[in-house]
Amino acid sequence: MSLFKNAKKTTPAPLGGAASDRYGFEYLPADQVYFDSACQTLRPQPVIDAMARHFTTHNACGERVKYAWGRQVDDVVSATRAQALKFLGLPAKHYTTAFTLNTTYGVNLLLGQLPAGRYSRIVTTHTEHNSVFLPTIAFAKRHGVPRLLLDRSSDGALQYSVGDVADAVVVISAMNNVDGAPTQGLRELVAATRQAGGIVIVDGAQAAPHQVDLLHGLEADAIVFSAHKVYGASLGVVAARHELLQSLEINFIGGGQVATVSEQDFCLIDD
Repeated sequence: MSLFKNAKKTTPAPLGGAASDRYGFEYLPADQVYFDSACQTLRPQPVIDAMARHFTTHNACGERVKYAWGRQVDDVVSATRAQALKFLGLPAKHYTTAFTLNTTYGVNLLLGQLPAGRYSRIVTTHTEHNSVFLPTIAFAKRHGVPRLLLDRSSDGALQYSVGDVADAVVVISAMNNVDGAPTQGLRELVAATRQAGGIVIVDGAQAAPHQVDLLHGLEADAIVFSAHKVYGASLGVVAARHELLQSLEINFIGGGQVATVSEQDFCLIDD
């Protein structure tokens, strides 16, 4: 994303006497192969350079200081938010981007602040990553609502009825965590759930690097993925509808979120 902004283009160094086909990864020994990209991708040199520039030329707190370095950080962060939405094909008119520690943190942050008594059940599938599977168990216990596990057919399609998703919180991955197959009918699920009064949170951690078209323009209530799985810095990305964010009962509070503070109360910036 904007980590590549202003990156200097260099001629790749030859590997093994031949022109490199690994631009950005010339630092890797030619005899080593990395196969753990599902956990995190390696960082290409332009990303490493961009991170080094931050630490050495404008290492300031963002969104809270007015001196030159802080303003530079604000500009880069703002551009990255916009590019994240562009990457997902989502309009800034309806969505906001936030950065967290990782996908798991983003899913938990959303589920942990949904209003009590608003949703009748929580829905996921039998084949979710623990980043989804466990937080949905915790949500069901905390809110005292049933938890429904959907099956997938042999072609990856979800098996459900409109009644299953009515007034429900649906949390689902865009790619099957067991075999990596795309979740068929994901757009139809989002439309049916939203029309029936529910919300859909999509785990895009594997789809973002491998099949982003599954997420592009997907009008879910929130899409969560990890930048460190798409060659970026170590952080999570949450793209959420304004309506969902406004419905949250905020319980994770810090100084950068508030406009005013009194002895007994505070007002958030967007209140």
